[in-house]
Amino acid sequence: MDLGGRIERVGERIRGRYRLLLVLILLLGVALRVLAHFDLKAIDPAFDSPGLDSQSFLNWGARIASGEWGLDRPFFLNPLYPYFLAPILEVFGDSHLIVIRLVQGALGLLTILAMAAATRRFVGPVTALGAALVTAAYPLLLYYEQRVMIVSLAVFLNALTLWLIARFMDRRTIGSAALAGFPLGLSVLARPNVALFAWLLPFWFLMLAPPGRKLRFVAVNTAIFFGAVLVMIFPVTLHNYLVGDDFVPVTSSMGANVYQSNNPEAWRSDWMASAELRLNPTLIENDAEQGAEAALGRELKSSEISDYWLSRATEVMRENPGRAANFLLRKGLYFFEGAEIPSSYSYPLDRDQSVLLRVLFIDFWWISPLMLLGSVAVLRERRKALPLVFLLFAYAVGLTIFYPLAHYRAPVLPAAIPLAVIGAGYVMAAIGNRKSFILRLLLLALFVLFTRTPTILRAARAAGFKVREPDVVVYRYNRGLFLLQHRRFREAEAEFRKGLEFNPDSWFPYHGLAGLAAERGERANEARYLEMVLERKPDSWHALALLARNRFDRGEVEEGLRMGHLAAENAPRDHNVQGELARMYLELDRFEEALEYFERAEAGARFPLPGLIAEQARCLRRLGRYREALSRVERALDIHPGTPALLLERARNAILAGSTDHMAIRRDLEAAGAGGLRIPPELRSWMR
Repeated sequence: MDLGGRIERVGERIRGRYRLLLVLILLLGVALRVLAHFDLKAIDPAFDSPGLDSQSFLNWGARIASGEWGLDRPFFLNPLYPYFLAPILEVFGDSHLIVIRLVQGALGLLTILAMAAATRRFVGPVTALGAALVTAAYPLLLYYEQRVMIVSLAVFLNALTLWLIARFMDRRTIGSAALAGFPLGLSVLARPNVALFAWLLPFWFLMLAPPGRKLRFVAVNTAIFFGAVLVMIFPVTLHNYLVGDDFVPVTSSMGANVYQSNNPEAWRSDWMASAELRLNPTLIENDAEQGAEAALGRELKSSEISDYWLSRATEVMRENPGRAANFLLRKGLYFFEGAEIPSSYSYPLDRDQSVLLRVLFIDFWWISPLMLLGSVAVLRERRKALPLVFLLFAYAVGLTIFYPLAHYRAPVLPAAIPLAVIGAGYVMAAIGNRKSFILRLLLLALFVLFTRTPTILRAARAAGFKVREPDVVVYRYNRGLFLLQHRRFREAEAEFRKGLEFNPDSWFPYHGLAGLAAERGERANEARYLEMVLERKPDSWHALALLARNRFDRGEVEEGLRMGHLAAENAPRDHNVQGELARMYLELDRFEEALEYFERAEAGARFPLPGLIAEQARCLRRLGRYREALSRVERALDIHPGTPALLLERARNAILAGSTDHMAIRRDLEAAGAGGLRIPPELRSWMR
């Protein structure tokens, strides 16, 4: 039976209404995005306080906006999104969050158009309108358009790539081949695992090639397409070579990511975890570098660090082939599972509290079985739509090696949604054939059970699946920290205790409760909660440093210093740990030791922190080394120009260093006073 023959006939009848229907779907998309914004704002107290990954992107984008176009080492994290954010941050300043949401919402609408255009060329107008409608109302996409995450940009780039590939299918010119490669190159910079998709496309070119010219057609168009992809990647590769004298095509994180998802701790916990690498975007790079260099006993280039962790993953998998294969199989099944695994944001938790997202029932649990049926249909009867299957395959393979978090799996939706609509048509087309219909219905029922009922997997010994508890707890923890920052103590405590109810063995809620106790001045409770953290996570050196500070402030000076040294020795690159010890020495007027640990803290920080540099200047001033102190203050002001406290410190050191530039000193003091600082009496005469 021709796939969806009757659907194509219906498509012919509505062809004249296609544009009108698409406009109505776009208007629905606009309305849903406005509602999603206000719905999420109402349920999330931290809506305007970006989470961990989001804040990392914003910090990086802000540095780009200030003129820091590259890093001093090859990129470890995917670089595209911060460069996307940078112009918004530069132009709109404090209003950047609403502008980012507006831009991402616009990308969501453009995704609807691109997906509809691609699907119409691959399959037909009815399937295109179905894919557009599902995309307009897909709750995960609505959710992430309101978050500072790369999801919306990655989804759009993949939809745009599919549209331009479909356009190439109709035109088959060199220009259209190049045009299709450009957005895919950008997509690789957003999520490098999509690169496998590019390597599959030559097989599709072969299918399209005219008789008698197959080899030339495939060779020319593959070269042009890959050339366009490489043109977009080249600036990143060049940057990595210039700053690191190293060949890193996009990022150096592959080895660490592979190890994080394939090691004994990951097998044990059924999660991305390892004893050596912390699952934190601001920490994992330092952990990877420190661990690799300690193991090999020398300084390593970024590519060598990646190679080390890749070899570690290969080694442990070779030594434990059964456990490794079992975990890979489970992760392959997880890709098709219905649940969205949370990370920086918990989509499942927010969806439970959101009226709109609950009403929009569309989810991966029903897309998954239908897209598999759609893939079968494409392979059998609609092979010109093979790029949809290739993109699905590329992401399934990539996330089997890694792991399908909500925002990692989302970029497959431009292929998954059209395939699901094709699958729905495949089932409908079988209704007239009882035997075919029953077989397809049974297949559909099997996959629905698979994606909706994880216990079937467990019963079948294919290993269980559950939304990982630590991440929901971390999400509660992050919410609590936001509320704590805004001195909403009662609400913060409620979030931390909800985290404890969810997982009493997690250390995160106790860490939050310790911070809450510190804010309330309950130092004994702070110490008790920090001890609970260390019972659950003995290598939490930050918690140990906080406990050291607690002991120090409560009069146990020597014990506090001993614990601070223990934390500092075990976390030499943690600037928070080094900084806590430095501040204890500073309060004891032991300025040499304080300076040493402030310098260690700065060396361990991933990016320059002007506060640490200013603390060094303060120590140098107290040691009588005024010119060195002045130099450090100038460094801090280069990063944060106009900061009142730094201007006051510069004036103070300039006076002590014997500067004769009285006008400059006066300007600094006046600017510091205008910034709200009280000018010490001994300095006021310089303002006259």
